[in-house]
Amino acid sequence: MSHIVRPDQHPQDYEGYHPEKTSFKSHGFIGLFARHKVAPNLMMMVMILLGLVALMKLNVQFFPNFELDYATVKVVWPGANAEDVETSITDPIERVIRNIDNLDEMTSTSALGISSITLKFKEGTNMIEAVDQVKQKVDELRNLPQDSETPMISRVIRYEMVARLLLISDNGDLKELRHLARQFERQLLDQGIDKVDYVGMPEEEMAVEVPQQALENYGLTLQDVSNQLAGMSRDFPAGSVGDDDSVRDLRAIKQGRNEVDFERLPLVVSDTQNVLLGDIANIERRPKKNAPIIMVEGHPAIEMKLQRAESGDTLKSSKIMQDWLAETEPTLPSGIQLKCMTKYGRW
Repeated sequence: MSHIVRPDQHPQDYEGYHPEKTSFKSHGFIGLFARHKVAPNLMMMVMILLGLVALMKLNVQFFPNFELDYATVKVVWPGANAEDVETSITDPIERVIRNIDNLDEMTSTSALGISSITLKFKEGTNMIEAVDQVKQKVDELRNLPQDSETPMISRVIRYEMVARLLLISDNGDLKELRHLARQFERQLLDQGIDKVDYVGMPEEEMAVEVPQQALENYGLTLQDVSNQLAGMSRDFPAGSVGDDDSVRDLRAIKQGRNEVDFERLPLVVSDTQNVLLGDIANIERRPKKNAPIIMVEGHPAIEMKLQRAESGDTLKSSKIMQDWLAETEPTLPSGIQLKCMTKYGRW
């Protein structure tokens, strides 16, 4: 049968041991905390405070942050077929940007009236500098078609879905939905939602229809009318005034924004005669042909996608949306429905 033997009961076996004189000795953190009773309590308080600070700054989101090392170059050339777009726009742009630093992969698409080029950069690339290089290279091009639009160069930024809103018009009025969607977008952005995208809100165009009889009366052709409209209904730079710090850029604002602006545009019929476009043409602002639309039980609808940036907080964005819904739903016009679906919920 075993038993415990104390050192002071058998001093001959524990030479040099004196329980009243010998103190506990240890090194490292354990020894420090054993000798100083305040140190572990102070350490615990520091850890609690750091944890509280980290908790307040903790971002709430569904997925971890990650960088997208992508940039896009888009050029619109109205009316051009895909082959002309590739030859006159896509190929020249590809030639000037293929040697950009840290470029890993380049893909392009040439379609009716538009050229789209996607650039993938190596991981860890400074995307601000990369996009600046792309802009500089593209700006050096001088042989793009004159009637093509200014190239749009942008960095691909990742957004995360917060919720989806569905605006439905029981009256079948898409114009009213369009106006409400734009109004709601401004309100949500002002309250803290980072981005709002649309599905089912077709792009609009200004349609100008000139009867054949009116063309014959004034000795005009459709090409004449088209050329004059293209030259007049546009905004263009008009130089600058001033010196040094006081210099100011001038810009002529002639782009027609609505039917009334187009009706007031003068057409040159002869050296001594002008006629207003509204006097000889029917002008209508309408959705583009074959534009995608959404129908819900036979009623037109527009889907609004509410998104947050990587630095945003999902719970805060959701709270903003819920408060906005509670404030907006009672004020909806008659015949308008507003339904909400969260990322993983249902209408």
